[in-house]
Amino acid sequence: MGDEDRRDVAVRDESDPPGPIFWVGLIVGWAIIAYGLRGALGDSGSVRPFEWAVWIVGGNVIHDLIVVPAIAVIGVVIARFVHGPWRAPLQAGIIASAIVVAFAWIPIRGYGRRPDDPSALPLDYVTATLTVLAAIWVGIAVWLTASLLRDRAR
Repeated sequence: MGDEDRRDVAVRDESDPPGPIFWVGLIVGWAIIAYGLRGALGDSGSVRPFEWAVWIVGGNVIHDLIVVPAIAVIGVVIARFVHGPWRAPLQAGIIASAIVVAFAWIPIRGYGRRPDDPSALPLDYVTATLTVLAAIWVGIAVWLTASLLRDRAR
């Protein structure tokens, strides 16, 4: 790559002190963490530290050993075998579907459902999740069809 092909990129020197955006982000981030910990630990009697630790550590282990490798493999397969107007809609559909399933996992599994509180997780979350996934893939099909028709018209 020649000098004329390079783009000028501002690179922060490691000896430069962090700027105001860093400090604002740091303060806001720690405030959010403190608020979350206060909420989790402040509920007297409802938090069991061992179960909480298992949930946090287990979630990180599952993320690092299952979710990240699966996403990497899916990304490589899509990049290798899917080309043209199919790639972006397929990537968008998979990303949106993964986000929906990740958020729906807890209510689908019924974590937090209590027999003494019928208003806690009262809905049919499997049907709701499948409905959202169907809407996503119908939208992806419309996007893909529009892309293919536009390419054919050219």
